[in-house]
Amino acid sequence: MRKQWSVFVVVVLVVLFVNPPTNGLQMQEWWETTNDGLLSYSNGKERVLRAGQRWWDFYLPTKVNKSTECHSSLTTMSEALSTSQLWPIRMMDSWGKSSDGYLHGNFYFVGFYDECLATHSPDSSIHGMPCRVILGQKPKNWTEAEGKTNWPRSPSILVPIDPGPFIPYHLYMTCIPDSCSSTQLKDSLNEVLESTKFQVIFTSCDTEKELSAGDISFIVVVSLLLMLVLAAAALDIYIENTGNTTLAQGRVKYLLPFSAYTNTRKLFQISLDRSPGTISCVHGIRVLSMTWVVLCHQYSMSLISNRMSVSKRVNTFLFQAIMNGYPSVDTFFLLSGFLLTLTTLKHLSKGHKFNIFLFYVHRLIRLMPPIAVVAWLFATVAHLFVTGPFIPYWELQRRGCEDLWWRDVLFINNFLTQPVSLKVRGGCLAQTWYLAVDMQLYLVAPVIILPLFFYKKWGQAFLYLLTLGCIITPAAITYVYDLPPSAQTGGNFRDFNEKLSTMPWCRAGPWIVGIWLGYIQYTHGDKKIKMQPWQVVTGWTLAATTGFLVVFGMWSYSTKPPKAEYDIITQVVYGGFSRPAWGAAVAWVIYACHYGYGGLVNSFLSHPGFQPLSRMTYTVYLVSLSMQEVIIDGIRIPHYFSHINKIIETCGALVISGIVAYLVVLTVEAPIIGLERILLRPDVKKQRPANPNPVVSESNQGQDNLSFNSEMQSKDPHTRTNVGFEGVTAL
Repeated sequence: MRKQWSVFVVVVLVVLFVNPPTNGLQMQEWWETTNDGLLSYSNGKERVLRAGQRWWDFYLPTKVNKSTECHSSLTTMSEALSTSQLWPIRMMDSWGKSSDGYLHGNFYFVGFYDECLATHSPDSSIHGMPCRVILGQKPKNWTEAEGKTNWPRSPSILVPIDPGPFIPYHLYMTCIPDSCSSTQLKDSLNEVLESTKFQVIFTSCDTEKELSAGDISFIVVVSLLLMLVLAAAALDIYIENTGNTTLAQGRVKYLLPFSAYTNTRKLFQISLDRSPGTISCVHGIRVLSMTWVVLCHQYSMSLISNRMSVSKRVNTFLFQAIMNGYPSVDTFFLLSGFLLTLTTLKHLSKGHKFNIFLFYVHRLIRLMPPIAVVAWLFATVAHLFVTGPFIPYWELQRRGCEDLWWRDVLFINNFLTQPVSLKVRGGCLAQTWYLAVDMQLYLVAPVIILPLFFYKKWGQAFLYLLTLGCIITPAAITYVYDLPPSAQTGGNFRDFNEKLSTMPWCRAGPWIVGIWLGYIQYTHGDKKIKMQPWQVVTGWTLAATTGFLVVFGMWSYSTKPPKAEYDIITQVVYGGFSRPAWGAAVAWVIYACHYGYGGLVNSFLSHPGFQPLSRMTYTVYLVSLSMQEVIIDGIRIPHYFSHINKIIETCGALVISGIVAYLVVLTVEAPIIGLERILLRPDVKKQRPANPNPVVSESNQGQDNLSFNSEMQSKDPHTRTNVGFEGVTAL
């Protein structure tokens, strides 16, 4: 097998960079010719010219009809070469040529993209146009449509997808005159390769980007929103400095929720309150979980040059924290059930009625607009920031947002995952499957929570049955469909994802645990809980051990190749218990920290510095994954995979996503929260802080529009089940 692979590599290299194999040019000649183009500029022009003449047919559409404008441009280019003009030499210099480390997995010959774009003839009649070509052996079951959909990429590090028959391919970039087309290049190359067993799998060329109607509409709407938030900020500052409360209570009250001044101040406000009703450790848990999610996503996005060495780097024991990072999302399910239950029961205990209409409407109008705006962003203007050899990856994402945004907005993308065509992915904001599941659980929440208040014994019995069901259901599905215990332990990832991982009845385990935690904390109230030292030690030991086993317990089964094969007991037990068990471990952390048994853990998680970041985790979650793809797909050369590089990439992605998330907060999320409060809850009194930096409790935060009112001491069950912004999710 190794010998056959070596022969294939040699054949591919020869086919790519010389005349067709019938010419008989040997590998050594090709190697010398390639290196000619890498010499210093002082004597490099002749060598580039000589090398280009040998490669001409594989980089230019030389077989086009002589009557076409493309052929005329190629003739002009050839004549310019004969007189040693620089501009055609620069076009050839930008071609993707043999890179170091081909046998180490560096299969991308990307050339120099920007050099091609900057090249033009002296009279500017011809401009360089970068094109990409995927060349390879075509299996019998491969179609051109599949080639366009499955544009080759380094296999995901995190998902062991079974590729089926091995499909050898080679990607290289070329630079052709802009009067030519991708179709002409493809047809010409296929004619050149007609006598060989190789074919063109895919070609595409990049033309100058133009603003579409969608781009223009997005820019106009966002510009108007930005002007609105600035105008509201100016008015807000004027009212605060003049003390004109009459003006603030007039019609301009509908404008004030857009104030960038107040919303920014409240977003970054830090409360030092340590009253018994403040559950401050949740801030740190949310920020750390969000960072964990982004880090795992960053590892899953890989355009890398050292593919053959990846397996060695990711088979380590500690890398399970990335390979099996799915519990990071289960933390948010736990927080969602916990905070929703706690705020609802507190609201009912004060004699308020439960308004089922507001319960659902409040949630929808606060979740939907940010999702819609973010999907609109990535369906339109985001493509203006993606250039380079790997644009086709982003085009699949963009088309998904253009055609399937409604799946995300309607919270059904966890059920509808299939693409509608071969050129479109199965959705837009892939990570919003969590929001869909959380919304579906939210729909049935009153049926579970209200009996705990009105019919305590029956409610508790029902909750016990649901807890048991949330363990049995995923275990049974795992057994019936013979699914792996974890996504990384083999099997078909798509089946695992569609039948288990994104289904609400399989992800409800930690959410139900959160309801238990909310109910227990509600019954205990803010009273000091007395625990014996052995109880505290036992609780922390069990929580730490459980969390450790959930994350690292599958290591022996998820290495490549696996160190052991899982048996049916491991399959069913882990499949059924892992998610509720993780929820229970995190629930103990919250419980112990809140009641004074958290020690250094509570000091860290409750640090006030987490509060501003905690308030933005919802919008960061919405924008981060697609923003990471914008960054990755816009690179010029493949990255060298290493853990340090991935950490650096993650830090950059968090910063850029944070900036975009902040703009979404100012223009969409915070204003909608303020308007919703005015229109649907006019009985809630406004409170304006007496000074710009007040020290207030989490229940108040001194906010005009309560946009960032934390539910940690929420007075309203219809407020957000989220630390930071009321009414969204545990994010």
